[in-house]
Amino acid sequence: TKKEEKVKTIQKVVNKNEKWNKAKLMKIKDEIIEVRSCYDGVVGYTSPKTNTNYKWIEKGDIEVLTIEEILAMNTKKIYFQTPLLIVEDDRIIEALGLKNIYEAVQKIENIDELIEMDLEDIEDIIGRLSNNHKINLRDEVAKKIKNEEIRDYVVVQALKRILNIEFV
Repeated sequence: TKKEEKVKTIQKVVNKNEKWNKAKLMKIKDEIIEVRSCYDGVVGYTSPKTNTNYKWIEKGDIEVLTIEEILAMNTKKIYFQTPLLIVEDDRIIEALGLKNIYEAVQKIENIDELIEMDLEDIEDIIGRLSNNHKINLRDEVAKKIKNEEIRDYVVVQALKRILNIEFV
């Protein structure tokens, strides 16, 4: 009926505005979530609870984990805070306080978009990255500069300064 549809719509809106924390996530701990690698290299994890081995071979690889495994994995900050991996679920991102770092990582995933930004924004975004991501970005940007894919002199000089790029 129309009344039931209206109630469902209202519930969706209420759920959308819902605030998430770790305790709330534990209530749905068995739900399966995609976790994507944002690191150029192999990332491995063994679940202490199930002893299941997970392996992301290259950037973009996806594994599925339960929320409980993700919360256990979060005790080692390198996985999500660095981050090597991106949790593809807004509830978990909110509960673990990952929004700012994930936004920065998303902005650098497309270097062409990054170099179109204002220099202050570029510097701010790169400043929020972990050292691992700065090193990866430095390597990618250095290749693009060397191959003349980035030609704007001001942007090239700023990126060289921000990322400590030197050419011999």
